[in-house]
Amino acid sequence: MKFTRIATILMLPAMLMFLSAEATAFNPESLKLLKTDIPGWNTMRSSSPERVMDLYKADLEDAELNRANLSGTILVRADLSGARLDEANLSGSNLAMSFIQKADLKGADLAGSWLNKANLKSSYMVEASLRRSSLAGANLRWARLREADLMDANLTNAILFETDFTNANLRGANLQGATFLPNAILQGATLSAGTILPSGEPADRGWCMRRGARFDQNHTTSHNSIQAPPVELPEETTVLTAPSAETGVSSAGKREQELLRDDVAAWNRLRSSRPEMTVTMKKETLEKTSLRGADLKKPFSPAAISPAQCLTRPT
Repeated sequence: MKFTRIATILMLPAMLMFLSAEATAFNPESLKLLKTDIPGWNTMRSSSPERVMDLYKADLEDAELNRANLSGTILVRADLSGARLDEANLSGSNLAMSFIQKADLKGADLAGSWLNKANLKSSYMVEASLRRSSLAGANLRWARLREADLMDANLTNAILFETDFTNANLRGANLQGATFLPNAILQGATLSAGTILPSGEPADRGWCMRRGARFDQNHTTSHNSIQAPPVELPEETTVLTAPSAETGVSSAGKREQELLRDDVAAWNRLRSSRPEMTVTMKKETLEKTSLRGADLKKPFSPAAISPAQCLTRPT
C-alpha cells in the first residue's frame, strides 16, 4: 500500500503535465484537420466555441483556408505565407510576429486581432475588416488594402511602403511613427479628425486633399489601447525613434536600408519622391547585395559605406 501511494505521488506531476498539454498545447491532429477538412474544422469549432485553439508556430504555408473559423486562435509566429484565407474569420486572433506574405485575405474578418510585428508583405486584403485591430510594427509593404475597414486600428510604427489604401476606412486609425506613408496609395481613403498621422498630429482636410483622400471631421476616437489576446509573448524590444549609440542609425533608417537590399527599383522610386532624404548606413554590410542601378547620389551619405562594402554580386 505504501509503495502504491509513493508511485501515485511520483506519477502526479507527469499526469498534470499531460492534462495541461491536452488543454493548451499545440495539437497536431487539430492542425491536420484544419489543413484537410475546413467544414469539419468549422463544425468542431462550432461545437466547442469556448475552446482556445493553440497553433503557435504552425506551418500553414500555402494552405487552403478559405472561410475557416480561426476566431480567437493563437497563431503567434505561425507561417501563413501564400495561404488562401478569403472570407476567413480571424477576429480576436493573436497573429503576433506571424508570416503572412503574399496571402489572400479578401473579405477576411480580422477585427480585434493582434498583428503586432506581423509580416504582411504583398498580402491581398481587399475588403478585409481590421477594425480595432493592432498592427503595430507590422510590415505592410505592397499590401493591398483597397476598401478595407481599418477604423480605430493601431498602425503605429507600421511599414507602409506602396501600401494600397484605395477607398479604405482609416477613420480614427493611429499611424504615429509609421514609415513611408507618403509612398502609400490613399486615393479615396477616408481619414478623420481622430486619425493620427506619423508626426503625431491629427489628420486635417488640407492633408487629405493633397493626397486624394477624404476627410470626416465628425468622427473622433479615444485611442484606447487595444488589448492583446491572452498568450505569453517574448519581451518586446523598444522601438527606436532616434539613432542608437551603437550604430548611429535610426529605426526608420534601418527600414530604408532593408528596402535598398530587397528592391532597388522601389528604393529608386522612394529617392525620386523624396529627393531631400538623407540616409546614413553606418556599419551596414552590403557585400552580398546587388546595387546595380541604385540611386546613391547625394544627400545620401557615401562616406558611411566603405568601397569594400559596395561590392555587387555577379549577375
